[in-house]
Amino acid sequence: MAHTANGRVPNPTSINYTHPHTKPTAPPSNIHASKKGFTSLTISWDALNVFTKNGDVKGYKIYYRGPGLAGTKSAIVLGKANCQYTITGLRQNSTYQFILQVINDIGPGPYSIFIPISTLPLR
Repeated sequence: MAHTANGRVPNPTSINYTHPHTKPTAPPSNIHASKKGFTSLTISWDALNVFTKNGDVKGYKIYYRGPGLAGTKSAIVLGKANCQYTITGLRQNSTYQFILQVINDIGPGPYSIFIPISTLPLR
């Protein structure tokens, strides 16, 4: 139990946390392929926690590069609860590099590290 000048105060059953209203301070984590195809990949990740999202999450931005692509491509995934995205039109048996960032109502957060993920080979 906590004590104040007026006596004992019962332990609270919940803690209120007011986050700073700034850009996210961490990138998405646990980026991986939740489904692999011959020419497609479904990329999944973990959402940010209340201490690092720093506002209302609006979505995620995915950047990727690899064989057969002219430069770096990007996709925007809208919605805070949507933590996966399927990319199609890739080459079979090829490795692609993915990097993600979260976007809140203030702006984009830091980039994740590049994650290599490969499509399946034809058998």
